[in-house]
Amino acid sequence: MLLAALQVIEPNRRDQNRQEDRDAGDGKILPLTMNVVDPSPGLGWRGLERRPLLARGRPDLVIAFALVHHLAIGANVPVAELVDWLASLGGALLVEFPTREDPMVQKLLAAKRQGLHADYERGFFERRLHEAFDVHRTEHLGSGTRTLYFATPRGRVANPAAGRCSALDNRDLGEAPR
Repeated sequence: MLLAALQVIEPNRRDQNRQEDRDAGDGKILPLTMNVVDPSPGLGWRGLERRPLLARGRPDLVIAFALVHHLAIGANVPVAELVDWLASLGGALLVEFPTREDPMVQKLLAAKRQGLHADYERGFFERRLHEAFDVHRTEHLGSGTRTLYFATPRGRVANPAAGRCSALDNRDLGEAPR
């Protein structure tokens, strides 16, 4: 199962990625739309008819673009807990981290009290990421304010199909959506 926490805020881009995947004949990406801060519990009789998302299976790959800053700043999820949650998903990880200088991060911070979110720093994020994952590749994007990381959970060998770094080598990553 592939879980893509992909463009959670931008459904149009998520749908475009799904269509590109289908057009390429892959059909292996399952885009999901959900509120990860307040996920749906099991539903139906005794909560067993529709299980919670992670009870349905574990992802081979988690793609977290345009997500970290919205959860950490917009939803007040501590960065350490966010990284722990990503690790708990159990799959390889492709995650984007926008710095405080990023225009969207600036917009999110403008709505917050001064001094909040002291943990939202790239160095702290990277330390936590390295504690929970083996980081195989880091790619600084052209904007100068966003960085992509490809990582696999510590102590776990990723699915070879999901764990290759070739996706970073063979695709133009361009600028991740905001």
